Amino acid sequence: MLLLIPGIFLFSCKGGEEKKSLKSNPGIELSAMDTSVNPADDFYRYANGNWLKNTKIPSTESRWTNFNILEEDNKAKLRTIMEETMKNTSAPEGSNLRKLGDFLRTAMDSAKLNSDGIKPLLPYLAMADSIRSNTDLIPLAARLHPLGARPLFGVYAYTDMKKSDEVAAYISQSGLGLPDCDYYLKTDKESKELQGKYVAHMEKMFMLCGSAESDAKKAAAAVMKIETSMAGASMNALAQRDIPAQYNKMSVEELCKTAPGIDFKAYLNAIGASGVKEIIVTQPKFMTRLSQMLKSVSTEDWKAYYKWKIMDAASVYLS
Repeated sequence: MLLLIPGIFLFSCKGGEEKKSLKSNPGIELSAMDTSVNPADDFYRYANGNWLKNTKIPSTESRWTNFNILEEDNKAKLRTIMEETMKNTSAPEGSNLRKLGDFLRTAMDSAKLNSDGIKPLLPYLAMADSIRSNTDLIPLAARLHPLGARPLFGVYAYTDMKKSDEVAAYISQSGLGLPDCDYYLKTDKESKELQGKYVAHMEKMFMLCGSAESDAKKAAAAVMKIETSMAGASMNALAQRDIPAQYNKMSVEELCKTAPGIDFKAYLNAIGASGVKEIIVTQPKFMTRLSQMLKSVSTEDWKAYYKWKIMDAASVYLS
């Protein structure tokens, strides 16, 4: 049996094999153990005692293990590599080193980011403005999903939950700005205050991207209405613990019947996944609701929603 503990990996052994295994296995950090503790009294302290005594948890962290230390060490090494790459301006034109250096210098140029303002975002906001009818929504989602914006739903590849030697295509609920559907649906005082703050945040974002205050308020209200409707058909965090309920493998044709009016074949073709014949639908109810909304929600409200998804995804890269 393999025990995962803060300072070491420890394999359980039988009888006299214990000392031999501890000495010969290089994956065991013996200095992390406190062998003065009787393992029959407190095995956790026996295995981790010295690590716990000697390790200081940073004030910024709520948990700390050797995996955190490894991650921070890797980040420090990556930062050193990045800084050295940015300083290297003599790398040959077109080389990977030059491309990486140029990319990093551009990404770290905060003065240019502040000078550019929303200009880098304008072509993408124009995509949302180009929506002429609700039939444009799925093709535009196919263009935005690979760019990091997440309107409507999510598509990804992952191990098939019932066939561990296969990778499957999945489609899931998505499209919300708040972390969970309950944030939209609860009616207690704290939840109502949070919902109001979210709408106010969207209003400010629309104004930062050029909308007049009245238009920003109208757009934010439209987005909140759309996302609340989506939330009503979404699984909350508790419901998502039921893994079998989220395993609904369908052919693409069956998915189109579950969500009539959404051309998933065209969507998959557009994102380069035309070979997908079956897809695991984690929340069929959500897909059905979404197909209904594509018919019932006005095109102008969908424009506001798409603009919000674009702004929200891009905001961390802008001024």
